[in-house]
Amino acid sequence: MSTSPSRPVSRMRTVSPLTLVLILIALPFLVGACASTGGSGTSRSSTFISTEEIDARPGLQTAYEVIEQLRPNWLRTRGSVSLQAPAEASYPIIFMNGRRLGDMNMLRSIPISDVGSARFMSAREATTLHGTGYPAGIIDISTRRD
Repeated sequence: MSTSPSRPVSRMRTVSPLTLVLILIALPFLVGACASTGGSGTSRSSTFISTEEIDARPGLQTAYEVIEQLRPNWLRTRGSVSLQAPAEASYPIIFMNGRRLGDMNMLRSIPISDVGSARFMSAREATTLHGTGYPAGIIDISTRRD
């Protein structure tokens, strides 16, 4: 009677192909989420102004000054204005807490103490949320919560 050499028993588990596919799909999202929350604090959104950014700029008086300092491209004209369209149609419309407030001049009347954050929405995003009539997008100011 011959004895065969004993083989070590492998205790490694195999990963199913479905699990592997799910891991490969989720990995870029996890890596992206970790990278975007980095500890340096230097990352900023081109479409959002946070409370922290506003508070880091002492001396500003109005919402207009905040946007002018932090995201001046929000204040530029967009698209072309036809002869029949009003001139303000090429500038973003101002909203406060999701409600239409008026034209760009309204930003000058909003004190910085009221501004919690600001978000720029493109024409496409504005149309999705608020309907048509915003060819230059909107700037939505959120007030501070006490």
